[in-house]
Amino acid sequence: MNAPHVLVIGGGIGGLCLAQGLRAAGVPVTVHERDTHPAGRWEGYRIHIDPAGARSLRACLPDRLWRAFLDLAAPGGDFGFLTERLTELLVVEEEISHPRAVDPAEGHYAVDRRALRRLLLAGIEDVELR
Repeated sequence: MNAPHVLVIGGGIGGLCLAQGLRAAGVPVTVHERDTHPAGRWEGYRIHIDPAGARSLRACLPDRLWRAFLDLAAPGGDFGFLTERLTELLVVEEEISHPRAVDPAEGHYAVDRRALRRLLLAGIEDVELR
């Protein structure tokens, strides 16, 4: 039996990760996204990937792209709370919020959003982006 063709609505980080995972499983996929260029929209500078996100990326990406992600990403760092005047209220240290893990797929990372989107588009250039 042939796998059904899957339509992914939204080619952001989650949608492209899903497309990578479907592709790896041999499922035909089309991604519907209004911004087909990796730099099509300004969404902020960096994004934090928590251990659940890292596990998802590891599960969906081929080995070469997972290694590229690890090369691209930096440790997640501390997490802070600020007032509306940007006065520091509290900082939770990295070691408390995300203790160091032996398995990189259990790590906490910070990565440039555009660079991550380009990485997630790699290898699925033939997946139709609409």
